[in-house]
Amino acid sequence: MEIIDKHAPIIRLKLRHHAPGWFNHELLSHIDEREFWSRKYKKFPCLDHLTRKLDAIARTKALKRKLQQNYFKDALEKCGNDSKAKWKLIREFWPHLKRSSNIAKINSSTEDHDKANDINQFFANIGEELATSIPDSDDNPCEEVMAPTFEFLETDNR
Repeated sequence: MEIIDKHAPIIRLKLRHHAPGWFNHELLSHIDEREFWSRKYKKFPCLDHLTRKLDAIARTKALKRKLQQNYFKDALEKCGNDSKAKWKLIREFWPHLKRSSNIAKINSSTEDHDKANDINQFFANIGEELATSIPDSDDNPCEEVMAPTFEFLETDNR
């Protein structure tokens, strides 16, 4: 065994990404078909290959959307009233959402009084920060809504 372990050791690799819970073999076959028709159209561009490619793209998108909806609907029902599990599910669905850096500031405070002040300070200033992030505009949005839709014109007919 020492010789085998020395020359052919078992190496455990950690996968970077795992397949989402909604991904299945049916979707994989649709993706394969979509890629097949994409390659076929790229190699031999004709109307038939283009229509089959576009059809395969549409069917793949529809199936993916349906699988995602069903998976997350079922997962939310399983969570029940567990808010921690719901947030974990939300982060799984939208992995690009990051936790706010303000939480780290609040957690770094040691006293409850300081934490409360940090939270109050955040909510007292968030409106002003959001308002400054909106670009200035000279246009009044109410003008379009309240603009007259008709006007009376003088005519020569008497």
